[in-house]
Amino acid sequence: MYFQNHYRQDSPFRILRKLQNERGEISEEKVSRACAALKQKGFIYDFSQSKKNSFNDRVRKRDFLIIVMPFRKIWFQVKSSNCGVQNHLKKNTDVPVIKIEPQYSTEDVERILIEKFSLSVQV
Repeated sequence: MYFQNHYRQDSPFRILRKLQNERGEISEEKVSRACAALKQKGFIYDFSQSKKNSFNDRVRKRDFLIIVMPFRKIWFQVKSSNCGVQNHLKKNTDVPVIKIEPQYSTEDVERILIEKFSLSVQV
């Protein structure tokens, strides 16, 4: 009975979860655009995004894969809050994480990726 009332369609918990999911989707979209720009500029060879609720997304905690020459793969997780970053790092020390907030521009995200993964233009 508690859970039925606790998670009603209009409950604050459901609304908060929906807002968190939307914020995460915005952050991932910015990373996708930044990766496309970095590919075009020659910083990365290619990239891929894990499908929502896939094995890589839910179990391995991997949102994106970037490939740099000579075909080195870098998986990473995207979070939109400090709390999300801390929770990820407590459980997944082998998967790097970047924090992307909704107000960041695509250029901000490009800069974060370049610095985090020491990217340079591929020859």
